[in-house]
Amino acid sequence: MKEALLRQKEADLEAYVGAAEEEVKRIQEGKTMTLMARIYRSLEDIAVKEGYSIIVDKDTILYGDGASDVTQNVIWRLSSPLP
Repeated sequence: MKEALLRQKEADLEAYVGAAEEEVKRIQEGKTMTLMARIYRSLEDIAVKEGYSIIVDKDTILYGDGASDVTQNVIWRLSSPLP
């Protein structure tokens, strides 16, 4: 009787932990999507204001003039308070 109750409690605990892990994952994904949306909005604003027709990830560029790097502008916008 006690063994069956213990097994049931263990199963309940595993189910609870699994549900909690899924909830944490869902929250993290939501925060990631929110941050990515802010980054893309910032990139779009910078592109429009500074006349860029394209902005690419610098990890995929073999060579580029440092004057074209908008990384600091994006960081500045993301560190500013939300409007």
